[in-house]
Amino acid sequence: MEVSHATIKHASNLLAHLVQFHEDEGALGAQIIDDISALLDGGEWYKQIGVATKIRPYASWFYKSYPIGLLELKNTLGIGGDAMYKVIVDYTKIIATEEFKLLQGACNFPVVLLAISGACLQVSAVVFAGSVYVTSLLTLDISSGLHASQNILRLPRVFTALSKGFTELRDYYAKIFVSTVIDISAVYPNPTLASGSNSNTSLPKLNLP
Repeated sequence: MEVSHATIKHASNLLAHLVQFHEDEGALGAQIIDDISALLDGGEWYKQIGVATKIRPYASWFYKSYPIGLLELKNTLGIGGDAMYKVIVDYTKIIATEEFKLLQGACNFPVVLLAISGACLQVSAVVFAGSVYVTSLLTLDISSGLHASQNILRLPRVFTALSKGFTELRDYYAKIFVSTVIDISAVYPNPTLASGSNSNTSLPKLNLP
C-alpha cells in the first residue's frame, strides 16, 4: 500500500504524542487533534450529536446526517473505562434516535469505530442488523520499544486504509435513499443497500495492513 509523505509525517507525529505521558484525555486530545484531522480529512471534535442524546465523542465523521466514523480517547488503557466500549455505546445511542429509526429499512449504518487508550490504537467496524454487531479489525500497541520501527512503518498504512474506508462509506451513504417500502434486504445476507435502491454496491470492505 502506497502512502503519501504527508501521511507519514502526521502518523509519525501522532505516534510521538501517543507514547508520551498526558495528564488526562483533554491533554491527549489537544496533542493529537491536528494530526488525526489531517490523516482522516477533518472530523468534528467534541461536537454534541443530537439534542436529545447529549453524546459528545472526542471526534466524529459524518456524511450529511450519517455517521461514518467515531473516536473515543482514554489516557491510559484500562483505567477510567474502556475507550472501545465507550465508542460502541456512542454508536448504539446514535442509531436509537428517532431520526435513525426512520432509516432502518434503507441501510444498516456501517461505521468505523476508533479507540485510542494511551499508546494502544483499536479499530473496529460496526453495523446494526436488528442488534449491534461489532467486528474487531485491528489492535495496535504503538508504545516505544522493540517494535517501534515497525510501528512507524505500519501506522501510516493503517491511516491510509482508514481514509480510503471513510471515502467508500461516504460513497455508500450517498446512494442511500429512504423508501416507503419496508423490507430486510439491507440486513441480509451481506450488508447491502435495500432492494429498489439505485445501486447494488456491497458494503465497503476495510482492508487494514
